[in-house]
Amino acid sequence: MVEVEDFMKAKPDAIALSAARIISLMKASGEKITQTFKSMCWRCKGIQVEEVAIIDVDSLGFDLRVCSGTQIQTMRVAFNSQVCASVSNFYKHLLISCIYQLVCFLVMQLFLAYLKLAFLFTHDILLSGWL
Repeated sequence: MVEVEDFMKAKPDAIALSAARIISLMKASGEKITQTFKSMCWRCKGIQVEEVAIIDVDSLGFDLRVCSGTQIQTMRVAFNSQVCASVSNFYKHLLISCIYQLVCFLVMQLFLAYLKLAFLFTHDILLSGWL
């Protein structure tokens, strides 16, 4: 339950007034933003989606409506830090979130490649009778 005093102290979300504009700008971006969202669904949640659309945004992140097979669900993507009150700050946080997700994915791929090479190297040494 929210106390009256806490309710009175509360402030509206920093980008509440810009949310509709942000959503319309992102929808106007077309297929590139759709592909970015699909990629985020795959990397963040392991969900391969056929359709995705942004449905809400606030200073802490955004919600996507995703369709995967016969399931339709809402997926929340959180920002690393709270967004200030401008559209440009929203895009900055979105870009940082996308870059962070990509870097994590690439680091994981490099780590897996390293493990594969280490395994092959060890396997070759054992087969050659070197040890």
